Amino acid sequence: MINLSTMTDHLDFIAARLDGSTQVALVTLTADTRIIDYTQAFKNLIERDDNLKDANLKNLLLAESRALLDDNPVEKSPLQLNFTLADHNSLALQCSFHPTRDGYLMYGEQAILADSDVMRTISLLNNELAGLTRELNRRNRVLKQTQGQLQRKNDEIKQYASIIAHDFNSPLITINAFVGQIEKDLEGGRSDEIESNLTFIKEAGQKLKQLLDGLMQITAIDRVESPPENIHYTELIATCLATLAGPLQQRGVNVTIDETALTLTGDRLQLGQIWQNLIENAIKYMGDQLHPHIVVGATPEGHDVVFYVRDNGIGIKPEHAERVFQLFTQLSKNNPGTGLGLSLVKKIVERYQGKVRVESAGIGKGSCFRFTLPGAVVSNRS
Repeated sequence: MINLSTMTDHLDFIAARLDGSTQVALVTLTADTRIIDYTQAFKNLIERDDNLKDANLKNLLLAESRALLDDNPVEKSPLQLNFTLADHNSLALQCSFHPTRDGYLMYGEQAILADSDVMRTISLLNNELAGLTRELNRRNRVLKQTQGQLQRKNDEIKQYASIIAHDFNSPLITINAFVGQIEKDLEGGRSDEIESNLTFIKEAGQKLKQLLDGLMQITAIDRVESPPENIHYTELIATCLATLAGPLQQRGVNVTIDETALTLTGDRLQLGQIWQNLIENAIKYMGDQLHPHIVVGATPEGHDVVFYVRDNGIGIKPEHAERVFQLFTQLSKNNPGTGLGLSLVKKIVERYQGKVRVESAGIGKGSCFRFTLPGAVVSNRS
């Protein structure tokens, strides 16, 4: 604490500083709260130009504040007093009263935040602002999701355009070439090669139809959907295996199912296509394996369930791990089909907010496709 004798030596300086302050009001009062003297800041704060000496402090207050001065204000200090202003507004001052020889010394400073009405208003505004902020954040998240969806759609459109420009071009070139050859043969009266040329045209037409059907199938995933239903995981796998019973028996593939008490919800046909395409892919790329084996299962990993289809087939090179999911990609031209299956799997998995990947130690080491379906998993009970 400052030594009183030291402070007394500088009272003139202190008084001058306080008198010139615009934020601190000093008022000396009689015992019955009549004003003896005051600083200029007091007049400025309460916006008064008239002489306030000998005025009663209570007459400068709102009615609800006057009663606070009826008893000993020293014992109640500090008090929040609301002063009337010239424009019928009010100003709250946080006031402390100290006893003097003549009555009291009142020390006051602005206390806007201490006003209960102001505090309530600020609280309501803060709550409203918090609500608006939450809504803005929600809309931003929706906007980002929509932007992400639009970006994926744009990427798909570019990919489809590339497919049409490249994959569809080959059969069309074949058809045009052999149609031209047939026209020349007819003009020259030669008919011995027309039948073989027609065969090439027919095969190219069938290839073109396969590509068109595949493209329609993959684009239909986002447009066609059955009402969601709850499906037992083991029942879904059993249905897929029954559908593929012929190819499995023909190739002599042994299938092991790691039983899991799991319920999925969604489009039964689309979800079934995931396992059907992965199992069919495993059969197709089993190679010359003498004891072909496929394992189908699911395992919990943190908050997710990771599904897998593992085989002991020909495997793939690590550098092709991403490429196999591209539309109409076939790593081996000796296998039938359009290369649509794994692209279809990826599309459906992503529809259920999941991801799919393939693991393989290399050629001859088999493959394991792992994927998640956060948007389809209902329960996971062991």
